[in-house]
Amino acid sequence: MCYRLGVPIFSISKPCSACSKVFTGDIYGDHVVSCSGIIGIKYRHNVVRDTLVDICFRSGISTGKEVDIGLGGGRDKALRPADILLYSWDGGLDVCVDLTGSSLLMQTGMADFVPGRAVIEAAQRKRVKYEAKCADIRYGFLPFSFSSFGELEKDVMTLLKRIRKFSMAQDIGARAVVHIFNRISFSIAKGVGA
Repeated sequence: MCYRLGVPIFSISKPCSACSKVFTGDIYGDHVVSCSGIIGIKYRHNVVRDTLVDICFRSGISTGKEVDIGLGGGRDKALRPADILLYSWDGGLDVCVDLTGSSLLMQTGMADFVPGRAVIEAAQRKRVKYEAKCADIRYGFLPFSFSSFGELEKDVMTLLKRIRKFSMAQDIGARAVVHIFNRISFSIAKGVGA
């Protein structure tokens, strides 16, 4: 609650219990929202992933979770499986969806703050890392980039709108379709509080 209201949480700088770094002046707990060593970060990722898989299932979209597509990382190192695989999603092409959460607080400072930058840059990093590799083995690729405050990258918005449209075409139920964006937003917020 203090974090959301902007009330100082810490009176002095202490080392992070997860990564041991000391962030001077981090009295509001900004690092906690973005530290990759904290289990809550992975929890938020998994909550959002599971929510999206459930939305697709309820919409009649064929998906797989944590699907190993045989994507090699080079030097005999396998890359992680696709967070979500949308079967026959893009003109018959299976599409790998890779979720990535970021924090608006990871920007260099408020002086050069640009709305949307964190999710755009996170999505671009994922595209550079995986898009060509997926294309080489005949898969599409889509980063699902969101911020810890619920901001969604434009391709995520396009995906969710397409899922909503698909749901309406399948006559899944107009009341459920309206809640797709709310469910994603809630799952992001739930993950921050973990």
